[in-house]
Amino acid sequence: MKLDEYILKNMPPNLTPLEKARYIYLQLGMILNFSTKYQNTSTIEMIHMLTEGISITEPKYNQVICSAWSKIYSDLLNKVGIENTILNETHMYVIFKIDNKIWLADATYGATMDLANIRYGRETIYFGPSSAKSLDEERAHVVMDYDSYNAINEMDKKFPFYQERKENYNNLILTLQDISKMAIPTKEKLERVFDMAGVMSSGYLESQSHIKILERYALTKEEFTKVKGNNLKRTNKNGEVDIVQCISLEENGNYYYYLLAPNLHIRRVEAKDLIKLALMGYGIEDKSIPGIIYPKNFVRGKVSKKSLKYKLYKKMVGDLIEYDEEQYKPLKVA
Repeated sequence: MKLDEYILKNMPPNLTPLEKARYIYLQLGMILNFSTKYQNTSTIEMIHMLTEGISITEPKYNQVICSAWSKIYSDLLNKVGIENTILNETHMYVIFKIDNKIWLADATYGATMDLANIRYGRETIYFGPSSAKSLDEERAHVVMDYDSYNAINEMDKKFPFYQERKENYNNLILTLQDISKMAIPTKEKLERVFDMAGVMSSGYLESQSHIKILERYALTKEEFTKVKGNNLKRTNKNGEVDIVQCISLEENGNYYYYLLAPNLHIRRVEAKDLIKLALMGYGIEDKSIPGIIYPKNFVRGKVSKKSLKYKLYKKMVGDLIEYDEEQYKPLKVA
């Protein structure tokens, strides 16, 4: 089924225009992920990604950047009769007009982007009344007030797929706050966070953002400083980028390592396992992993080759073989 058909077919009846705009915003947040390739490829390729055409009704893949997301959202607003404009300030987003009031929608802005907030049941940040006075504005930002916040929360009650996530997230935070007060090792607290988080979503950046927030709730400020994150990346032959995060903890002179990746549980691994990821083509671009000299660098825009040793002896990576699956997948809706 086409993306627009899926969203509009499942839209609840008797929604107001603003509720329709909100519903579409939330549904896209459930379906689309932010691109792992963007910011991890050459400058020329990033420019191409911003300007390339996209099939709005049938995007081929599950990953988007601001330009693609804005075009899809704008098109869906048009289909339900909501007047709107795409603003382009190098970053693209949408403003729309309902009852002479301008609203803003921007699901791909910032490190805590609403694609992640929606997926995991947090409050959205970049959907709300706009500073723009008309659709002819060149730039705008959200101007949220108490009444608007309450109005959005009331709308969300009409959408169980999101409201249930919000309730589950709020309950999870209360549990994590209790854990933060416990006199137990940081390692135990961290592993409780990972157990409660369960299987990550299909988006890497969304999952990374979520776990970092959970860690902040479960750990004290001092404990949180002991936790580090390193992105291990590889560029596939099609130019797309897979990312696995190594979460490390140093406690009492010992190092503990965990791997975060889309569609998987976070799992503990040994230092030798991380080295095996290098055989699978994963390289490091940022600072070194605490306690490890990682053997492979990541170079943006360059295809990451798997080692001959890996090709000949796949069994040597054991359960890590699951991280060999590409994260850039065809978009499928029911």
